[in-house]
Amino acid sequence: MLTELRLRNLAVIEEVTVPFGPGLNVLSGETGAGKSIVIDALLLIVGARAQPDLIRSGAESAVVEALFEPAPGSPVAGILEAAGHALLGGQLVIKRELARSGRHRVFVNDAPATVGLLERLGDALVELHGQHEHQRLMEPARQLLLLDRFAGCEERRDRLAELVGRWDATRRELASLREEGRERVRQEELYRFQLSEIDAVRPREGEEEDLRAERRRLQHAERIAAGLGEIMALLYEDGQSAAARLRRAAALLRDLSAFDPELAAPAEALREAEAYLEEAVGRTRGLRDRAPFDPGRMEEIDERLDALAKLRRKYGDTVAAMRAYREEIAGVLDRLDRHEEIAAALERRLGGLAQDAASEALALSEARAEAAGRLERLIQKELRGLGMEPARFRVAVRHDPAGPEELGCGEAGWRVGPRGADAVEFLLSANPGEELKPLA
Repeated sequence: MLTELRLRNLAVIEEVTVPFGPGLNVLSGETGAGKSIVIDALLLIVGARAQPDLIRSGAESAVVEALFEPAPGSPVAGILEAAGHALLGGQLVIKRELARSGRHRVFVNDAPATVGLLERLGDALVELHGQHEHQRLMEPARQLLLLDRFAGCEERRDRLAELVGRWDATRRELASLREEGRERVRQEELYRFQLSEIDAVRPREGEEEDLRAERRRLQHAERIAAGLGEIMALLYEDGQSAAARLRRAAALLRDLSAFDPELAAPAEALREAEAYLEEAVGRTRGLRDRAPFDPGRMEEIDERLDALAKLRRKYGDTVAAMRAYREEIAGVLDRLDRHEEIAAALERRLGGLAQDAASEALALSEARAEAAGRLERLIQKELRGLGMEPARFRVAVRHDPAGPEELGCGEAGWRVGPRGADAVEFLLSANPGEELKPLA
């Protein structure tokens, strides 16, 4: 509780100490005596913005200091501990110093603190109400909250609000999915075309280089064939070919090595040369046999190179890039294929949430109806105690029909919102013969 409030140089107050005791404390006085300044001081204590014009005329600074004794179990100790402060002997002293220079200061138990800490402490220490606070009772939304509190069904209302929130989020998600349907179809058509285009070509690493090399060979096939034929004649197919001469030289060296062992090494070298020559002749023969010009093959190569170039322009400069793009659109198509599956799952979830919310809303309406009757009887009793025997009090409950896209409950299809299906309004007839009217 607040036990003491000290003010110095605040507005018209030079200096005053206001003690407070248990129970109701009343400050009275004529207009201009400074009652509202006490409220201003309390607002400063709980973190209100400090204004230099609050400082008393002729003074350079003002001080507001409040002494609290928090009740056992109050969250104040925890708030202080989290900010690096603590209660002193079970007490809390909050002080604010205002300066005309604008360099205001805050202290908690004589230690520097922040306005943010005062705001957090204020939520646990002080609750301020204005003189027109009672007028909120005239608001139907406030009346519904009061009825729920009286009925003890606030937890049920909160559960319903959570269900309605989930239902609405699911409904919007499903609506968005349906709205995107046409665009998804266009995307699917494009991606399937691209996937089929890549799969039809099936590019391979290094393929273009091999095709270009083959194309060069085909372009010069006649010249290559003539050259290879001449090479074969020089190497193998002529009586004076390199192979024939090499064989004769090797045979002669082998014969002579019988007379001079040193000739064995060159003879072995010529034998190895024969083997290398045979290998070269075999490869050359194979190339010569493939060299004839094939117009059909040339056309196939050109078509294949064109197809690869088209893919490269559209889907990436390399085969690796094309494959990466293919995997990407294949993943997108997989998700698109599951579009109906996702929509069906959302519809099932929406139906389940609607059923749960409708059941909760009906139970909440029943609890409110029972509580409304009890509240009416209690209010009537209080009115009679005030000598207002003819007065009548009613809790009017209205239900609106749900629209096509709205959540409904009950056989009548009442519209259900976060606060349920009921619109509540308190009605009063204070005099005999008067109609019941909303509070005003």
